[in-house]
Amino acid sequence: MKLALRSFAMKYIQNLHSERRAQLTATLNGERWKIADVPYELQSVVSKICELESIPHTLQYESGGPDGKYLVINKENYAVVATVQLLIKILLEYCDATKQSPDIVQYLVHCMLELIRLFNSRCCQLVLGAGAIQSAGLKTISTSNLALVSRSLQVVLWLLPLILDLLVKLHSKELLLNGFSSIENDLISHKQEIENKICIIVSNMLSSQLSGWEAKPPVPSQTFRNISKHLVKLHEALIDILPIEQIRSIYIKVHDNFKDKLREQLAKMNIVANGSPQHGVVTSELTFYLQTLKTLRVINENDSEDNILYDIWLN
Repeated sequence: MKLALRSFAMKYIQNLHSERRAQLTATLNGERWKIADVPYELQSVVSKICELESIPHTLQYESGGPDGKYLVINKENYAVVATVQLLIKILLEYCDATKQSPDIVQYLVHCMLELIRLFNSRCCQLVLGAGAIQSAGLKTISTSNLALVSRSLQVVLWLLPLILDLLVKLHSKELLLNGFSSIENDLISHKQEIENKICIIVSNMLSSQLSGWEAKPPVPSQTFRNISKHLVKLHEALIDILPIEQIRSIYIKVHDNFKDKLREQLAKMNIVANGSPQHGVVTSELTFYLQTLKTLRVINENDSEDNILYDIWLN
C-alpha cells in the first residue's frame, strides 16, 4: 500500500513538473523584460518568509490587498519581471511538497534545480544573447532589460539558500544537495556578465563620442554634452531597478573605461598637463563631466575632484 502511494505521488509530481516546466518556458519566451506588478498574494508569502527568515512548512497566500510595483524582500525593493514571479511560485509549490519520503524529495530537488537552470540559461539566451528580439518582438535589448534580469537573478539568489535550508532541516542525511552550490555560482556569474554588458554598452557610446572630440572652445563641447546625456540616460534606466550600490559599481567601471579612452585620445592629440590653453580646455571639459557624475551621486565622495583630474594625466 505504501509503495503504491509512493508510486502515485511520484507520478503526480512528474506530471506536475512537466506542466510547470512548459509553463515557465512559454512565459520566458514571451517575456518582454518589463517591470511587472507584484500580486499581493505573492508579496504576502514572501513577507512571511522574510519575517521567519525561513520557508514555513505550510505556505499561506493572503488575498485582498493591492498589487505592488516592487517585490519587497527584507525591506528592500526588487523590480522584477513576471517570469521570476512565476518561478518563485513554482519553487515554493515544490517546497510545500517536501514533506514526502526522501526519494520523492530527491526528485523534487532535481526538478527545482532544473527549473532554476532553465530560467538562468534561457534568460542568458534571450537577453544577453538578444534572443528576445525574435521571441518576444523586442526592438532592441536595452540597459533596462539587462538590469531587470540582474535584479530577477538576485531574487533567485535570495531564495536559493532558504530552499536549501528547508531541505537540510527535513532530510539532511537522505538527500544529495551539491547541485545548489553549482547553480548559485552560475547565477552569480550570469549577474556579473550582465553588469559587464551594461558597462560595455555605455563605455562604447562614450568612446564613440570621444573619438571625434577636439580640445578647443567652446566648453563644454557638444561631445561632452552628449557624454553627459548618455550618463544621465543610463541613470534613468537603472535607478528604478537596481540598488544604488550596484549602480555606483557600474558607473565606477564606466568611469574607469572613460579615463582610459580619454588618456588615449589625449596622447594622440599630444596634449599634456603643462598649463597650455588646450590643457585648460581639457580641465574645463572634465569639470563639466564630473559635475554630471556628482549630480547623479554615483561617484565616491572620498574621491575628490582634484584627484580625478590629476588621475587623467597618469600613464
